[in-house]
Amino acid sequence: MINHVPDLERCKRLMEMGFPQETEFYWATDNADAFWIVHKSSHDYMWQDTPYAAPIVTELLAEIRRFLPSGENDAIVDVLVMALYGDGTWDINSMTYVDHHADTLPNALSDLWCWLRERAT
Repeated sequence: MINHVPDLERCKRLMEMGFPQETEFYWATDNADAFWIVHKSSHDYMWQDTPYAAPIVTELLAEIRRFLPSGENDAIVDVLVMALYGDGTWDINSMTYVDHHADTLPNALSDLWCWLRERAT
């Protein structure tokens, strides 16, 4: 599951920046400084005070699409998904996105969401 959601530090940043916290998976802890990923159905017995949503790729893409112009967002997102592992600069609605060289697709998409969120405010 670890390669299907952003790492813990990125999920913390997503929460701080306002990413919706209603997801299928969460980073959970037993309050002993150990974290692991759990499905939302198992949250009753292991939540810390503030669980961190661990969005899967489809959840990240759905939120990224909210920042893009309607009618164009599917094509733009498709291009971005293909390009996120590359080395380069991309223009999105006259904004320049520089790839952060994430090691997994969920990490790359979480970086992109944070980048878009910073520019939307």
